[in-house]
Amino acid sequence: MLKHTFGALLLILSLVGACDKPSKTSEGNEATKSAEKPSRMSLKSRTEKGLNGTIRIANQSLRVAPFVSHDPHSDLFTNCQKAADDLKKSGQKDVTLCYDKTPRQTMTTVRIESYDRKGFEKARAEMAEKNESTHFIIRSSGSIYQVLDLAYATRRDGAVRANEIRVLSAFPDKETMLFTELKGYLTDLTLERLDRTSPPK
Repeated sequence: MLKHTFGALLLILSLVGACDKPSKTSEGNEATKSAEKPSRMSLKSRTEKGLNGTIRIANQSLRVAPFVSHDPHSDLFTNCQKAADDLKKSGQKDVTLCYDKTPRQTMTTVRIESYDRKGFEKARAEMAEKNESTHFIIRSSGSIYQVLDLAYATRRDGAVRANEIRVLSAFPDKETMLFTELKGYLTDLTLERLDRTSPPK
């Protein structure tokens, strides 16, 4: 049953590629509560021109420049919950979600993991097998997908990463753009970049 559930998660993640659309670095900071600067969970959407996309933070749709897809079939918030429920029904104990279900107030680091095309597909499969998650997927076509609301911390390498925004990317040119757009709302963000691309042969 466990193998079946992981297979279902792999299928869900593979659906991200089925609807490809053209696409137009420290922890511990506490969210401010001052009236002048809004809480990280009640951000106001930007209004400048050229903001044709949206990102999700705490169920808010906030405007950004690049087009970001939000495919409900690839939403890890519901898909990971379903996978966990299936494991519990099968009798497995100590089931964990692929994310922390308690909304967070602070995000301090954007972790971008860069892969070549082959490595990217392998990384997505391994993420599902390990019951991990990510917030964004940038495909080799350049299309950006948000698969988890930023309010929820991802699980990575066996632990919840409380202040991290995780990005799996196979298109380096869009990585800096996404980071810049996120800093438009979360100005204290720092960047952690891991280049996992294979050198050309």
